Amino acid sequence: MVSQPALKSPDAQKMPAAHESSFGLANKIGLFLGPAVFLLMLFFFKPQGLSPAGVSALSATVWIAIWWVTEAVPIPVTSLLPILLFPALSLGKMKDVLAPYAEPTIYLFLGGFVVAVAIERWNLHKRIALAVINMVGTSPSRIVLGFMLSTGIISAFISNTATAMMMLPIGLAVISQIMHLQHKDSHVEPMPGTVAKTNFGALIMLAIAYASSIGGVGSIIGTPPNAVMVGVAAKTLGVEIGFFKYMLVGMPIFIVFTFIAWFIMLKVLPPEFKEIPGSKEFIRKQLAELGPISNEEWKVLGVFCLTAFLWIIYPFTLKTVIPGIDDTMVAIFGALLLFLIPSSKGKGEFLLGPKALTKIPWDILLLFGAGFAVASVFQTTGVATYMAGWLKGLGNVHLFFIVLSVTTLMVFLTEVTSNTAIATLFMPIMASLATALHISPVGLMMVASLGSSLAFMMPVGTPPNAIAFSTGYVNMRQMIKVGFFLNLASIVTITLFGYFWIPIVWGSK
Repeated sequence: MVSQPALKSPDAQKMPAAHESSFGLANKIGLFLGPAVFLLMLFFFKPQGLSPAGVSALSATVWIAIWWVTEAVPIPVTSLLPILLFPALSLGKMKDVLAPYAEPTIYLFLGGFVVAVAIERWNLHKRIALAVINMVGTSPSRIVLGFMLSTGIISAFISNTATAMMMLPIGLAVISQIMHLQHKDSHVEPMPGTVAKTNFGALIMLAIAYASSIGGVGSIIGTPPNAVMVGVAAKTLGVEIGFFKYMLVGMPIFIVFTFIAWFIMLKVLPPEFKEIPGSKEFIRKQLAELGPISNEEWKVLGVFCLTAFLWIIYPFTLKTVIPGIDDTMVAIFGALLLFLIPSSKGKGEFLLGPKALTKIPWDILLLFGAGFAVASVFQTTGVATYMAGWLKGLGNVHLFFIVLSVTTLMVFLTEVTSNTAIATLFMPIMASLATALHISPVGLMMVASLGSSLAFMMPVGTPPNAIAFSTGYVNMRQMIKVGFFLNLASIVTITLFGYFWIPIVWGSK
């Protein structure tokens, strides 16, 4: 359901809010089912080959998993359970259990969040989005592509929910203007306060929602499952996946699948018209209203470009000068610059101030910590080894079908539950499965991460879907129809990339 919370956008008050679900039957069942299953497993689950410590670790993880999946309590609250359960079950000292909550990957994401807040504060995202749309053209199909490219690019570096929230007012303004121009030509205008039910309106909203998810796979900081995958790979396998190395896989998938999704969307929901009189002028007017790029925007853009540049070049240049440099150090460096560079808005003001810290989604960072804690305990108690032995039965299955099965499972699981929670639960399992089958663990983990990030059928599948659905321009039938074909396309795309491209880029081990 909820993949990650939105960073507070300055446009938030201008847009419809997605309805939050109430504490329903599933939540109530999960609230009692979690501890009940934990106790039953702890006292009665005695599998051969798993130590008592392993049973305790597995039992506690099942409790955590049930609460994550059912959201019996808020996901970040559940993420604190390892701090309570693991030391109580003698699975490690408190300092050892807390150590994963300070993994470098968490601070990499923290730095990314800070940069995202700065981009939002100075409205740089709007300028980027409108510039891309103006560049690709203003026919209905090109406008949809423009929204998908601009949304996806932003979402690669900002949370998918925040990106959708930021792009929504631009999309609503474009739809309103285009509908006005269309009805002006036909001399028939919709009633005030109503939403025009058109394929074009639905396409723009779906373009924002879907591209927010697709763009998130482009970089490590694009969406939480990416960071979970990278963190678990480092923690349990000792494999370091740098920012640039990740993008060698993530960016091609983002670019390729953006165009695949664009093609499918136009085929399933073809726009009602081919030309939009006055649309180019409208986009240019929106750009003109932003005025010339401000000093603050230049400074934020400079910090962002410098950070991205350092992420790419440091392994080849700076390692000899600063041996300890890594992605996390670069991210924190970029974040600190934003608090040190002055703005021209007033004496003593900087690009970011103390209030920026209130916009950081700390709950996501807690979730990362819990996932890394679970992965660590799986290693130390032998659960990972036990699972590897249990999964050896798949050894006769061809690798292509293993990749296909994992992708399909993750894509449809994330339609009904949190993609971050699912990724957190499955990463250690994927590592164990790959080890048992003597295939690349990071490759299979990447496949699972990609699958958990791409949910298109249901409004509850991911917050961008819910945000688009809440506008009224998209109905359930349209989202399921388009989303179903996109799900199938994502399964095929991820499987092909997982089987052919990832082994070439990252190696087969």
